[in-house]
Parts: sequence; structure tokens; C-alpha cells
Amino acid sequence: MENDYIKYLIECLKIIQNPDVEQSTKEKFIKELLKKSIDYNSGYGDKTKKALKDIVDISASVQELFVAVIFYLTSNDVSC
Repeated sequence: MENDYIKYLIECLKIIQNPDVEQSTKEKFIKELLKKSIDYNSGYGDKTKKALKDIVDISASVQELFVAVIFYLTSNDVSC
């Protein structure tokens, strides 16, 4: 399972770094990569994982995503 994640990570990085790939496609891959990273984090409970993935989905910009994640992590019990 961990090897699958590493392979996925490498493929995503190739796509993200490719100048011929549209920005919207890159953003889609980045969001999927973030959600997979959240799933692999054993320090987060199920409620936290769902909330963080929802934040990733609805954030319209990197800045919005950053602020929302920081706010969530500092104001909630992430072990839930």
C-alpha cells in the first residue's frame, strides 16, 4: 500500500512539473494528492480526515486552503 502511494506521488509530481499540463489539471492532482496524504496520516481521526478533505475540495485558492487548514487544526481535536 505504501509503495502504491509513493508511485502515485511520483506520477503526480511529474504531472505537476510538466509545463504542457494545464493549471486546472495540476490543481486537481494536487488536491487528490493532499487528500491521499490525509488518508495516510495515522495521527488524524476519521472526523478530522473527512473535515480536512472537505476543506481541500471546497478551497478556491492555495491561500484559502492554508488558512482553513490552519484554523481547523488549531481549533479542533484532530484525534477524532
